[in-house]
Amino acid sequence: EIPPTRLIHIDIDPAEIGRNYPTELGVVADAKLALTALVAAATTVTPHDRGTMRADVARGRKAFAANWADKWTSDQFPMRPERILAELRKHVPDDGFIVTDVGWNKNGVGQQFSFPVPGTFITPSGLATMGFGPAAALGVKMAQPHRAVVALIGDGGFGANPSVVATAMEQGLPVIFLVMDNACYGTIAGLENMHYATKFGCNPSIRSQLFFLLEDEFAALSLIEVRKLGETPLKLLEEMQDRISSSRQIHLGLQRHIRVKIVAERTV
Repeated sequence: EIPPTRLIHIDIDPAEIGRNYPTELGVVADAKLALTALVAAATTVTPHDRGTMRADVARGRKAFAANWADKWTSDQFPMRPERILAELRKHVPDDGFIVTDVGWNKNGVGQQFSFPVPGTFITPSGLATMGFGPAAALGVKMAQPHRAVVALIGDGGFGANPSVVATAMEQGLPVIFLVMDNACYGTIAGLENMHYATKFGCNPSIRSQLFFLLEDEFAALSLIEVRKLGETPLKLLEEMQDRISSSRQIHLGLQRHIRVKIVAERTV
C-alpha cells in the first residue's frame, strides 16, 4: 500500500506526478531515459545479502498457486477462466506474447500465468480502458511478426474496440483474439456490487449476439466458438495451434484472423 510504501513516480508530464498516489520522489523525464539511468546507478551498488528471500518467494508462490490448482483442470462448463489459462499455456510457444485487456483476464494472467521468456506479457495494468487489448495486440504483432500473438480479452473489451479486426485485415496481421465471453462486464459488476449492492448495466443480454453480426461484416475473420467443454480439444486447441504456427510466418496476403469465443463462467 502507498503509504507506507514510498513511491518514485517517473512521468514526462509534470502534471501527472502525484496525481493518483502520494509521491515520495517525483521525476519529470522520459521513462526510458530515467530507467536507463537508474539501472546504471544500481550497477555501482553492492547488493546486501537477502538471505532466504528467494526461497521464501518461491515457497509463497507455490502455496498461492495451490489455491486454484483444481480449477486449472476443471471440466465444468461454462468454462472456468483458470482452465482457459491452463489450455492457453499448453499451446502458446514460450516466446509468444499474451496481450490482455482490463478485467479478470489481466488479473488472472498476472497472478496465475507463467512466462518463461521475459517481456512477453503485455498489459495495461489498471491504467487503460476496455479495448486496449485487441488494439495493443496488433502493435505487438507489427513489431514482432515472426512470433505468436494472442489477445486474451473479455467480451466487454472486444466489444469496446471491434474495429481492430478491420485494421488487422488491412495490415495483414494474423493475430488471435481469444474472447472469454461471460456476457457481462464482470470486474465492473463486482466493484459496483461491492460499493453499491447493484450490477446496473453490467449484464447486457444481447452483446454476444452482436459478435455474430461482425462475422458478416469482416468476412476474413475466422470464428471458432466453444459452446461446450467437449469441443475444446478439436475446435480450440488444435485450431489454435495451427493458427499460432501460421502466425509465426510473414504472409503479406494472409487474410484469416482467428477469434476464439469461449463461453466462460461469470465470476460475479
